[in-house]
Amino acid sequence: MNFCFVCPRYKSEPYGGIDSSTANHAEALASMGHQVHVVATRVHHVHDFVDGKVWVHNRPIKFVRIASKLFPAWIESVQLGIVLVILHRKYHFSRIEIPNWEGLGAIPILLRLPVALRHHTSTEDSLEAQGLPMTRPQRALAKLEHLACRWAKINIVHSKYYAKKLANLGNVRGVCVVPHFLPPVRQPKFAEPSSKTILCVGALMARKGTDVMFDAAEIFLRELPEWKLILVGLDRDGFYERAFRLRADPDVASRVIFEGFLGEDELADRYLQCGIYLTTSLFESFGLPCLEAMMRGKPLVATNAGALPELVQHGINGFLFSPKDHEAAAEFVVKLGQDKELRRVMGMRSLEIAKQHPDMNEVCLRYERLTSTLGSKGMVTDHRV
Repeated sequence: MNFCFVCPRYKSEPYGGIDSSTANHAEALASMGHQVHVVATRVHHVHDFVDGKVWVHNRPIKFVRIASKLFPAWIESVQLGIVLVILHRKYHFSRIEIPNWEGLGAIPILLRLPVALRHHTSTEDSLEAQGLPMTRPQRALAKLEHLACRWAKINIVHSKYYAKKLANLGNVRGVCVVPHFLPPVRQPKFAEPSSKTILCVGALMARKGTDVMFDAAEIFLRELPEWKLILVGLDRDGFYERAFRLRADPDVASRVIFEGFLGEDELADRYLQCGIYLTTSLFESFGLPCLEAMMRGKPLVATNAGALPELVQHGINGFLFSPKDHEAAAEFVVKLGQDKELRRVMGMRSLEIAKQHPDMNEVCLRYERLTSTLGSKGMVTDHRV
């Protein structure tokens, strides 16, 4: 089969999240003997190259500010459609997988390309989680996202939660669960934590609940004087400086370490050495960093938002709390921080749960099945995660 993935960038720093999971899937399918192409859109120049067994096509999609005010995301979708038509005529893709951000896949679907939409956090999901009202352009974007998923013959989701969410929209075809996975080389054996650190990985931004995390940190770091909080991720808006460092207690602030973007090897080391993994995200369609921590045998404290309860089982391998409840988050971090045996037991359970998660081979088989057998009628398939 000949697969094509669309993503913002391919293995160009800083990358993570969707770019990282796309790279995982692309390399896995290529290793199984399939031809795999990746079209990267948030790049500066047109450039084609081969990375291992993956063909990469850098094709910049330009954001047209004035046009986007009148027709939100349509112009970008048209540009992507043109790019994919040209590449499809040359390479004859079996399937083109496009993230359904702001309806980006709408025009490629209308051009009758073999599109499968890949669902992550939508415009509506993000604003609803933050309790923000939609502006007129945002309502237009949400409408375009809904139209695109109804037009698509295949809608790929990464969790049971999101499969049910799409099914509830009505008139959505071919909803298929294809979860994220971690390559075998990034799955080290269980190692009992050697440092008293709480790790949080992800961009510092409102939707990720960064302000909630900072409020919780001011409580749990006072209760755990020997512990530190390590933050890994991008901070494009100066969130750390503005929302925390300048207003926090000096002792607490000195034990919050913002490391910014880290490469894969350094990040893997942070996961391996931490004692507790924490996420305060207001919404997650999957929660890949949680799976990364679980693969290293770590206990977790997480919100019960979106698909996170599919990975974090309350009282089993960690604790769940309601989004924006910083006091509950702090309470659970303190409970784990003060009980080494509880951390060890929950960490072992995390590893056991993670081992039951679909591996690379199973995920590749799901890709092959849905590409070769899913008909035009579509149905919700295999909700196991």
